[in-house]
Amino acid sequence: MNVLGYIRRRMMLFVLVLFGLSIITFTMVHLMPVDPVIMWGGEKASPELIARVRAEYGLDKPLDIQYISYIKNIFKGNLGVSITTHHPVAEDIAMFFPATLELVLVAWLIILLIGLPLGILSAVKAGGKLDNIGRTFALGGISTPLFWLGMLLQILLFKQLNLLPLQGRISDMVALLNPIKHITGLDLLDCIISGNWIAFRSALEHIIMPAITLSVTGMAMVTRMTRSCMLEILNKDYMIMAKTYGLPKWKIYFKYGLKNALVPIITIASMAICGNLMGSILVESVFDWPGIGLYATRTILQADFAPIMAVVLIMGVIYVSINLLVDILYSVIDKRIAYGEEQR
Repeated sequence: MNVLGYIRRRMMLFVLVLFGLSIITFTMVHLMPVDPVIMWGGEKASPELIARVRAEYGLDKPLDIQYISYIKNIFKGNLGVSITTHHPVAEDIAMFFPATLELVLVAWLIILLIGLPLGILSAVKAGGKLDNIGRTFALGGISTPLFWLGMLLQILLFKQLNLLPLQGRISDMVALLNPIKHITGLDLLDCIISGNWIAFRSALEHIIMPAITLSVTGMAMVTRMTRSCMLEILNKDYMIMAKTYGLPKWKIYFKYGLKNALVPIITIASMAICGNLMGSILVESVFDWPGIGLYATRTILQADFAPIMAVVLIMGVIYVSINLLVDILYSVIDKRIAYGEEQR
């Protein structure tokens, strides 16, 4: 089986996974012991109004009919209408998702820039002070609750030191006097493209705390995996031979060492970015970050079915897509990996 055949087979599984996810999500959402129409209208809403709204959103039909209609609408690109915002869910997600994407990408960049070097140095200096610091950080990072860390950073960096803003995506005054020209939806990138450096500074200051909070767990995972893989690689015969030849250390560790340890590291890095997407729900709530996580939290509190199902489905699509891309990337990094019949 070649790469195209493997991708074709994975795409079939992709569809099955999303179909199963849609059934589970739909069932669980409709088993919630709340009525979204009553939540929206309040206890004083008239029975006529409740009935009209329920009929308008198709909530008066049997569950099987609702699910079939939901699937048909998905294939048409229609994710439903939010009872909370009264907007099409697709429009809401298109508005909120860029903020989440920017936060996740910045957090992932922090993970790679800190986690990888720290893991390599921990392996090179195994048993030393730096290794102990790296292992302590990794253990603490995995066990630290994100919401607690976020509030701790707010107390330290905002209240005590007054270094960074408390919450939001950009200062209201900066947004008013130096509005961002939205091109990609990513504020930092849009500011660079348009040369709006005042807004860039404000956006950068606002993203630092939530990005650090979101990246801690991923950094710990990448650090531990990098250290473990590098320790194994450093004891290989060809690495010992490279040292005896007097090759530069950076070449030994990065060209020969890290390259051969990349497959498991990439797996953990991909899990980290998926974890960032899930963790963004908590982090965005703590920092009032206007992303899809905050949107999901508000709609959950209102028992708004359509946005909840749409967010879960989109998370599933992203998760499965990342795993597919990583599997394909394996063969690019390591030519020994082939998608043959023996891998079934």
